[in-house]
Order: sequence, then C-alpha cells, then structure tokens
Amino acid sequence: MSNSLYQNSILCSIKAVYGNIDKHRRLHTFELFGYDFMVDDAFKLYLIEANINPCLGVTSSFSSRFVPTLVDNTLRLAVDPMFPPPAEYAGSKKAGDILPEIRYELIFDQKIEGEKLDAVMRHASEAVCCMIFRGVCEPCVAEVEEEGSSEEDEGDKYD
Repeated sequence: MSNSLYQNSILCSIKAVYGNIDKHRRLHTFELFGYDFMVDDAFKLYLIEANINPCLGVTSSFSSRFVPTLVDNTLRLAVDPMFPPPAEYAGSKKAGDILPEIRYELIFDQKIEGEKLDAVMRHASEAVCCMIFRGVCEPCVAEVEEEGSSEEDEGDKYD
C-alpha cells in the first residue's frame, strides 16, 4: 500500500518525535493530534504544523458538525473496545446515525513501526552510552567504521 503525500508527512512527523510521545508507553491511552496542511495554486501540499492539543472549538457551521463527530468517533475507536456501550445504546440514533462518520486511516502502527523505532533508539542510546561511559567499544567502533567506509566508497564513485 502506497501512502499519499499527506500520510507520509504525518508518518514522518510521528517518527521524528516518537521517543517523546508517551515516553512511559502507558497502556490504554490515546492522543489526538491535529495536522494543518496548505495547498498552493499548483496543488502542492505543505504541512504547516502538527498540534498535540488541537482546537476542538466550534467556530463555524462546518466545525459545529465536524468536531462533535470527531470526538464521538475518536472515543468509539479508543474507549468502546474497552468499555462497550450498552446494547440498547448501540442500536439508537445516538450511535452515530445523526452525523456522517469520520473515516480514520491507520498511518502509524505502534506495534509494528514503534518496535522498530524503539530498537533504533535503544541501539543509538547503547552506542552513545558505550562511547561516553566505557570508552569506545569494539561494536561501536565497527559500526562507525562501516558507516565511514560506505561514505568513502560513495565519494569515490563520483570522482
């Protein structure tokens, strides 16, 4: 599956700050981020900002429809699996028939990408600790030498 430009922008931003998002990896929590994009006259997409505390205020006719649906669907996705609503509520109009449903797309899966990023950060942290506190150890030297030799090899290709 190929990600779109906006999905790649979101994915890259999450990967860039992954180590700072819920550092303790608490179970049964969620965060709602707000992403602002701009499209220029050539239809080029730009990520303007990412918000860890997006505005959920109702300031227009659109937001008066969008925000309650966003909150409802977010809570359904995050809370209902742990605390399912009573059966009589699930079939009522309150269950989402009033407003159109917001479609969510999984862009970052913490169980997959998170484990990879944790391993990268753990390895980087171990390498730094190894170099700072114990002197430069052989695995770190070998890794640095490998990176250095590949850069040198690449430089030779273009001379």
